[in-house]
Amino acid sequence: MTHADETLAAYEGIAPRYDELNARTDTVDLVERYVELVDRYGQGGRRLLDAGCGTGRSSVAFRERGFEVTGYDLSPAMAAARDQLTEGGVLVFDMNTVGYYRRVFGAPTVVDRGDRYVAWFAESPPIEADAVVVTRFDLFERSGTTWRRVSMRHVQRHHSDRTVRRAAERAGLRVVATRGLVETSAREPADEESHDRILYAARRLG
Repeated sequence: MTHADETLAAYEGIAPRYDELNARTDTVDLVERYVELVDRYGQGGRRLLDAGCGTGRSSVAFRERGFEVTGYDLSPAMAAARDQLTEGGVLVFDMNTVGYYRRVFGAPTVVDRGDRYVAWFAESPPIEADAVVVTRFDLFERSGTTWRRVSMRHVQRHHSDRTVRRAAERAGLRVVATRGLVETSAREPADEESHDRILYAARRLG
């Protein structure tokens, strides 16, 4: 099984509970951070490709902001996403920082939600920059007098700022702005250690 197959299986396993488990994330506020960069560095277009849209919460939020949204998640078509960038368009995306991986997955964590327990930890410590991060999630859910367990592994890779910029250049793009994200709050300058994610805006070279 490839990493892509394993990641797809993991998300399909958690799909019925994904929105509930991420309920604390303010999707509308996070989308505002994206829109700020789109409005500043784009050319006023309102067509938007939501790559990695998951259950569609972000797509709905973008649509409510007046965008014509096309959303898709894990599929072969994702490899061609940059080819959909129109002249004058802006690519906005975020990447988890190495600090986030270390804080969130560096030590085993258990969350008690009454009839549901969620546990996660990294299977691949120590977590290093530009390395694969394998995390394990276990969901325990009460069913009458018994408990049901759903287990999954997520295979992710950290990409440092230097790596992201080099990849963008190879794809014919130039990073024009970055913001550090702590939950949904934007910070400058972006920092790999203290921030959760780095939000990027990139445009075509030339």
